[in-house]
Amino acid sequence: MPAIEVSDEDIQSAFETNVFSVIQIVRELSPLIIRAKGKIVNIGSITAVTPYVFGAVYNATKGALQAYSNTLRLELAPFGVRVILVVTGGVQSRIARTDRTLSEDSLYLPISADYLRRVKHSQGEIRSVVSAS
Repeated sequence: MPAIEVSDEDIQSAFETNVFSVIQIVRELSPLIIRAKGKIVNIGSITAVTPYVFGAVYNATKGALQAYSNTLRLELAPFGVRVILVVTGGVQSRIARTDRTLSEDSLYLPISADYLRRVKHSQGEIRSVVSAS
């Protein structure tokens, strides 16, 4: 959704999923991870540094996860724990499974076709390449 039109519920849900849950899981499992000198792998996104339009909240969650992972890496290194942040680009997933429509009083109604195309841009048809041997 546009940054100035996103609902509190959508903001809360995105941060719960992409940030708060990761922090809570790491906190709860940290004694085991430290004992095992294990690895923590978080899935970030290029949107943390190159945001996409109409994705302000998602972009913010991935920025927060990146900052958290970078700090966690420094804090857990003395205990032999590695923290890895996988930074993805456009990935076909179910992120756009919920249809997002502009409200009747949206400032973006004049560009609604562009808006709809943009919010589903990375979720197009999967194409596979098969090589003949």
